[in-house]
Parts: sequence; C-alpha cells; structure tokens
Amino acid sequence: GPAGGGGRGHVALLLVDLNATSGTSIIHVDPESEAASLSHFAAHWVVAVHVDVGRRSVTLADPRSKITTRLWSACVEEILAGLQAMGSETMVALSLAEPTACPKT
Repeated sequence: GPAGGGGRGHVALLLVDLNATSGTSIIHVDPESEAASLSHFAAHWVVAVHVDVGRRSVTLADPRSKITTRLWSACVEEILAGLQAMGSETMVALSLAEPTACPKT
C-alpha cells in the first residue's frame, strides 16, 4: 500500500483536483453560473490503496465511481498535480497495526 508494509493495512485519503489527476477535463462548471454556488468544481476525494513503485503508478479507490470507475490508476506526477491544484499540503494516512475484529456491541 501507500505506506509500505507489503500493501496491506495502509491507505491514504487524498483531496485532489480530478481534472489534474486524470490528465483531462472531466468536470467543468461555469464559475458564473447559478450551479457554481453549490459546486465543488473538480475537488474529489480518493483513497490510494496500492502503489506500484516500478511503474510509478497508484491505484485509487473512488467513492464516486459514476465519474471514473471504482478502481483506477494515475501516475505519481498526475496525483501530485491534482494535490497541488487543490492547494493540498496534507493528506490523511491510515495504518492498521494488527488485524482485529470489530467489537461486538
């Protein structure tokens, strides 16, 4: 996974500009339109679930799979462009130290 450890138990939640990350214009909202007041424009949350270091590629899990697909890949440079376009300076990384079962209620 993104944080190493053999690809298990590690993910990173990223806020990216979907257009910059995909390398094409997927979302366009006229900033002067009425819809712009309710729009997030190209801001898009994705979860980095796997890194292929040799290919410099990251597999992203997408909660809005109608726009992309459930899993899609982007190169590291495109993800960096997407983060920079959003002005993102931080991300959320999650790591599971040991597999555990959910507590019973």
